[in-house]
Amino acid sequence: MTRLTLGLMVLSSGCSLLVPGNDGLTPDLVDGGQTDRDGGRDADVEPGTDAGPACEAGLTECAGGCVDTQSDLAHCGGCDSACAATDLCREGACFDPGVDLAAGPTHACVVRASGAVLCWGTNDFGQLGAGDFEWRTEPHAVVDVDDAVGVSAGGLPIGGFNGVTCVNRASGQVSCWGANGGGQLGDGTMDTRNRPVRAGTLSSILQAETGAGFSCARRAPVPQLLCWGSMLLGDPVVLEPTAMSGLPGSPTSIDAVSVSARHACALDGDGAVWCWGMNSLGQLGDATTDDSSAARPVGLSDVAEVVTGLAHTCARQESGQVWCWGSAGQLGVGVSGMTAVSTPQELTTLPNATRIFAGSNAQTTCALRTDDSLWCWGIDLVETARTGTQTFNALPVEQTGFGELSEVAIGFAYGCGLRPSGDVACWGENDYGQLGDGTTEDRFEPTPVVLP
Repeated sequence: MTRLTLGLMVLSSGCSLLVPGNDGLTPDLVDGGQTDRDGGRDADVEPGTDAGPACEAGLTECAGGCVDTQSDLAHCGGCDSACAATDLCREGACFDPGVDLAAGPTHACVVRASGAVLCWGTNDFGQLGAGDFEWRTEPHAVVDVDDAVGVSAGGLPIGGFNGVTCVNRASGQVSCWGANGGGQLGDGTMDTRNRPVRAGTLSSILQAETGAGFSCARRAPVPQLLCWGSMLLGDPVVLEPTAMSGLPGSPTSIDAVSVSARHACALDGDGAVWCWGMNSLGQLGDATTDDSSAARPVGLSDVAEVVTGLAHTCARQESGQVWCWGSAGQLGVGVSGMTAVSTPQELTTLPNATRIFAGSNAQTTCALRTDDSLWCWGIDLVETARTGTQTFNALPVEQTGFGELSEVAIGFAYGCGLRPSGDVACWGENDYGQLGDGTTEDRFEPTPVVLP
């Protein structure tokens, strides 16, 4: 077991929706049924009998048709045993699939299609939202939340592994819980909360993100982006959501926001990136190392996605090209160490990216490509867990054995992936149960999370 050492006092996520389908089969009546498809009586059935359709092997007669009770939503496990509209039917049991995933330093959470949220891992600051402070090696339901549509997790892997979690809800509100020393929960206090509290009076929220000491939410109409908490050391704590300064105004929209421990970036409707916060390693991408409380533009265009890591930032252009800046060893451009790189660097070995992923407290970045392959750079989560020594990949390296993934969440020394099926698998260090497999054993390949 290892514990990565943190050489930085600086430390985000996304959402993909799965729409469950009905795999049941309801064919036309076949010979042996009471009537044929034209409504006439089948010659093989004697008058007065009530024979149903002759179902093929593996199918069961239900409601006058032949269905697979192992996968049919209306007859899951047996006739008339219906699942909820958001469920899947798998192996004769109803299954509420995951639709969004987030990882803090040593805790992780998944939003399910029903709107419920499950979390696991450390819970020193109530970041699991279970109403207590008990660690859990398996997912546990967050209390008082049944309409979540997205989740974000953050924190710092020091000082008792403080962690914080926020969700944006179908109601348009934001709820947060966990550490609150910087006012990052947005409830007007600095009190730790082990169950969800509402962030201010926010409404019409499209996305909420949290880092370590501050959080942000994106909404329409203007003001489009509001933040709260304490980003820069020495700055006054902002206890209520407040409009972010420096961003372009109407009619330009804010299409996405990514929050790290001590810096954040937003993507506007014109494909430009704006960053603010701590900048000691160039993570704002403005060709300086000066901190800024106001957003500053990054010299990139046609950007489709931006993510923030512990001390770096990466952006994916519409073309699929990836650029990164900040701490040199986290950029995937063939260099190592913690030299400040304050302008975007092109990852020439990684074209055709369709998604990119980082973590608010992570030194690892990953990308999915058009062939569904997964590539990662920075700290190698598997080798670091296997050897007990920090191992870095200076260039993107393909991750084999992961299968198809729709979402990736990266914590301090571990990662989790959401599969198109709605299942979750995690890998890396597991000292605190952050892999959610019911153990504290490190895993060197994706291991299923024990979802109920």
